[in-house]
This record gives sequence, structure tokens and C-alpha cells, in this order.
Amino acid sequence: MTIVDDILAALGLAKVPGTARNLLRWPVPPTPPAPRPPLVEGVLAHLRGDLTTDSSLRPRVSFILGPGATLGGVVAELTDLLATITTRTTAAPIPDRGTVGAALQTYSATHLTNTPTDVLKVGFRMPLPIEIDEDTGEWVTNLETIRDWAQVPPTIVLPAGVVGPLLIPDPDALRAEVAADLAAVADASDLGIALAARALRNPYEPVFFAYELFDQVRRLRAAEEVPLALELVDSLVNHQAQLLASTTAGNAVLRRLWFAVESVDAATLVGDPRDSLLRGRRLLATALGLAATVPPVLDTWQSPLVAGPSITPREAPLPAANVNFAAANAPAGSETAIEAAGNNQQVVLGRQLSAGNTGVYDGYTGPAHIGRVLPAAFVAAHQVEINPAGDPRLDARSQIVVAIAPNEGRLDAARLRDRGMLSTGLQQWTEHVNTEANVLWEHFRGLAPDQYDLHFGLYRLYPQIWGALEAAATPVPSAAALAAANPWADPAVTADPLALPAAPVDHFPLYATLYELVLNGRVRMHQSTAANIGPRFAFFKGSGPAGARVFTAEWGARARLAARTSVAYCVAEMQTANKRFDRILRDTGDFLIPGTPAPLGGGPLPRYTAADLFTTQYGAALVLDHHINAPGLVTGDITDAVNTTTAVSGQAAFDAAGNLRDPWVVALASRYQVVRHFPGPGAKAQRDGFINGLPAAVLSRAAGSFAGW
Repeated sequence: MTIVDDILAALGLAKVPGTARNLLRWPVPPTPPAPRPPLVEGVLAHLRGDLTTDSSLRPRVSFILGPGATLGGVVAELTDLLATITTRTTAAPIPDRGTVGAALQTYSATHLTNTPTDVLKVGFRMPLPIEIDEDTGEWVTNLETIRDWAQVPPTIVLPAGVVGPLLIPDPDALRAEVAADLAAVADASDLGIALAARALRNPYEPVFFAYELFDQVRRLRAAEEVPLALELVDSLVNHQAQLLASTTAGNAVLRRLWFAVESVDAATLVGDPRDSLLRGRRLLATALGLAATVPPVLDTWQSPLVAGPSITPREAPLPAANVNFAAANAPAGSETAIEAAGNNQQVVLGRQLSAGNTGVYDGYTGPAHIGRVLPAAFVAAHQVEINPAGDPRLDARSQIVVAIAPNEGRLDAARLRDRGMLSTGLQQWTEHVNTEANVLWEHFRGLAPDQYDLHFGLYRLYPQIWGALEAAATPVPSAAALAAANPWADPAVTADPLALPAAPVDHFPLYATLYELVLNGRVRMHQSTAANIGPRFAFFKGSGPAGARVFTAEWGARARLAARTSVAYCVAEMQTANKRFDRILRDTGDFLIPGTPAPLGGGPLPRYTAADLFTTQYGAALVLDHHINAPGLVTGDITDAVNTTTAVSGQAAFDAAGNLRDPWVVALASRYQVVRHFPGPGAKAQRDGFINGLPAAVLSRAAGSFAGW
């Protein structure tokens, strides 16, 4: 048998299934009917398919391997591409698959040797022997050279199996890995070139490492952040940056580099550092497609948080035929394998995970997933980050939040199946109004702006502090109006909504709207009403008329991956969940207890807040659970319980000295459990049953057992 026969047999090239051809192409194919550049014959500048000369010679057409792809699929697609050649300069025949496969064994030998088969993962980039003439735009190959490569005895055999999945990283393990790498270098910039090489080899693989690295550098070695960013950018040329920007994860890395260098004052630098900064900004702005300032100013662009870029990055494709890829190839017991068993499989930042089962509720069809990130374990590991000041009230609140979490959701829960559109996290924060998920995301943006951008900003979503009222025609509130409507918001943000809070742990707006970063601008997406579903519905991939509305699964998977991979996002969830106790006090006001004794000396009868009434852990849990799911009903039901507890229980509210009696406080919690109600059928029985079933060791019924108000 010949070399060509061997490669035909080894890779099964006689018949390559469509699943093996699941590839992203770069340059990004033009939108039909625009034609692809013509493929012509000429002299190839690159003599091998690794990245050694990737920055110094002509750009090359590349395939990026998606889930289920094989190198046999690369060979088949390249063979088809070579057959479209229009201009010939040699007499070599159009190569068949065996010839192309044999040629790649020579051309790509060092590329695959430097990347062993056990790390051939989703997102792996295969540069092809097709180059781009930057003067004419033509694609250039040489069939004679390809024929000659095919006749060289191979130094390697192309692996025949599918690429492996990129695993969902454990964020705590990733923190430790990055900390060890950072501790091993005198300057963080020493890690720049190797990180750039990883991204060019596989744009999806290092994204979480890169973000964790920049986070630790900014927190612990801030002076090294800009040099690290410039070291990375200096190792790239325009076409490499453009390839990265065409993928979601590569684009995210470039955005992080942009945020590192955008605010540096070039006038403070001279010589090589200044030239490096200006070159880096131009390269990043061009690759990302950042909008020019208005009016244009030389070497100045609008932030991608202010005006949407022109480049829309692509995710690794997951066609229906390839959905079982992760289930068949992820290591047994890994989180990726566990996720692969779920329905509505999606790929986000190169990682495959489930958005949950599709169901129907109240005229909405879409996926829902209860999640896998358990609040109890997370709080045990990260309570110092959740409560950095060590406030015992917040620890008490966390205990209640964790206790009732099975009634609500896990940290990575996500649902797209009702008027709330996307519901996310352990308290089912929804985004159809301005008081739920938007508030969580604005807190997350302040707490970890880079992590927010990775998981949400990348997809052109930006929360912004707002006033109490909003409709399509509502003008942007003034700074004074924002401060009045948002007493718990950071003053820096009420003064400038695009600013970062000075004290992010304490930044809790009451209202936040959403903006979509459209091409060269931003458009406010006002909140939904019962009469008008509003623009957020389409943004979160909803379609269809009232009564038959349908959501696709992308946003559910995106929200889930944020909680699965970002400690900061889960911290933001817990902090926002704990802050709900203050929202309860604000929303419910105070209550008059029947039989309240008149104060000595006269004056109005004293009134009591939820903090006075619900001092049992059991009662606090009931109120919290109620406010999460039916906030508009809480005040009325507390009033009902306050007014009827004595009559039903026989317990007097006050002692002879006019103090609230503990037995009445205990009875109030029990009465409130009876009278509280929910809009959904069966919701009360399910929620009451769960909370009543928790043992006293988890939720004490004793007065004074909850000190979280």
C-alpha cells in the first residue's frame, strides 16, 4: 500500500460523516450571496502548519474544530476547498482525500507534535496550506507542493478519533493553578507570550485561565497588569487578533486586554512603552470592531460598554447530530460528563452544558434547570468573601438563605419558561422587571466587572441603575433622581451610571434597567408589563405570540456557566440574596398589633416591623421564601397574621410591661405560615411542606433565634 492508501484507511476518508466536519472557518465566511475570495495557485510562504511563522508570514485560512470534529473531517473539508481552485500555475492534479491527508501528515507534523493528541480539544485550530494575499485578497495554495508533501514518509500519523471536550473548570482549582503560576514568575508579564500561544492554538481553551490571571494580577500585583496586557498584545499581529476576535472566548480575552489598556494615558509614556501602548490599542480596536468616537479622534475609540462593536463572535457549533459528543467523550464523573446527560445541550465559551428540560407553563415553552452548585457547600467555602466585614447579621441571613435554597433553586439554576423570561440563581431572579435579575447583575458588575463582561457583557448586555418608574419613553434619570430612588447604591454610580462603585460590596441599587449594545451604540430595553412584553423578550431569544411564546436555550446555559465557573458571580448571588432582608423591611413597612398598650405619657401607638415580629429562624425563612416568590402579597399576609394570631392561638401579644411576648412571636410565625398565599396552583402546599419539614436544628422555632435583621 502507498502512503496515500494508508492515510485513506487510517482516517476512514472514503466516507467522512457530517459530524466529523463540524468546523468553524476563518476568515469568517461572507454572508450569501457575497462570494468567497477566489482560490488561486501560487507559491506558499509557510512550509509547515505550526505557529512558528504565523505572525511573520502571510495569514492562513484555518479550521477550528468543533464538538465531534476529527482530523479526517479537516482533510475532507480541505479537499473540497482545494477542488474550487480557479487559477492554475502547475500541472499537479486536484488532490483527493488520501493525498491531502498524507500531505497534512507532513505539513502539520510539528503543529500536532507540539499539541499531543490527548490535548486535541474542542476549539483546536488547524492552519491550512491556503494563504491570504493581503494585497489582492486572493487565497493562495500550491497543488504541486501538496503533492510533494504527500510523498514524504510521515513522521506522525494523524489521530483518527474525535477531539476531546473542553472541561468545565472548577473555579477554586483554577484559582490555585493561577496562583502557583503567578508565584513562579518575578513579573506577571513573563506569562504573556505563553498565554498568547495557547490562545492562538485554541482560542477557547485558556479563556478562564486568562481572566483568573488578570483578576489576581489586578488585586495582588496591580502595577504588572498593563505590562502583562502589552506583552500579550505585542506578541500578536492583526490577522491573529482578528481570528481570536471571531470566537467568543478569544473575543473575551481581547476585551479583557482592551479594558487593561484603554484608560492608560499615553502622554505619560515615552519611547517603546508608548509605541507599544498605541500599537496595542489600534490592534485591539480593529480586531474587536470598536466604534469610533463622535466626532472621530485619532487613536481613540468608544468602549464596548458604551457602543456595540461591529464584530459578532461565534461559538463553537453544536449541530443536532453532534449533541451526544460530550456524553460520549468526557471523562466519566467529570462535571462535563454529568452536564452531558441533561437536555438542551449548548456550547458556551467552548464548554458544553445543559440548559435543562423543556416544559410549558402559562403559555410559555422553554428550558429550566434546577442547577448543580449547592449553596451550602459554596457558603462554607466562601463565607469570608460573602461577608468580608464579618457582620454576624449577614452570617445569620446566609444561614436562612441556604436553608430554604431547595425551595428556590441552586446557584446555577436557570429557567426560561414564564413571563419572567430568564430566571436565574438561587432566588429565581427574573429580568422582566427592574428589581430582580438586573439588580443582581448590576451588583455583580460592580463586584467583578471583568467577570461580568465575560459572562454577560460579551453578549451585548449591560445593566444600568435606574429610577422607580420606567416605560419606553421614560427619560434617563438625573443623578439626584437616581440617588433618591436607590439609597443603597454607591454614590459613584448614581453620579455616573457607567462608573464602578467605590465600595462594591455595599452597592445594591433598588432599580436597574438593561441596555443592548447595538452596532455603534446602545439601546435601552425597558421593562415588561402585563400588556406589553417589551424588547427584552426578543433579546433573551423569545419568539411567538401571547399564549404560545417560546424560548430557546442559549441564555439559560450562559447564566448557568457563569455560576458554574465564577466564584464572584456566586458571591454576588449570596450578597444579593442576603440584601433581600433589607428589601423586606423596606417593602413591608410597619404593623399595628391589636391590643397594643398605649405608651406612657400618651402619643401614637407603637408599630412593629418585620424585624420585631419575625425573630424566629422559622418565621424569617417563611417571610424570605414568600418575598422571593410573591413579593406583592407579603405585606397583606403579614397584616392578616398579626391581626388574627391572638384569636387563633390564645396567646396574648404583650406582657404586663408592654413588651412582645415570645410565645406570641412563635405563634405569629405559625399563623403566618397558614395565611400566606401564592398565585400559582400547588405552590403553597409545596413551599409550606418543605419549610415545615426542616428540623429545628436547621430552622429554630424559638423566639430570638434569628438575629439577621
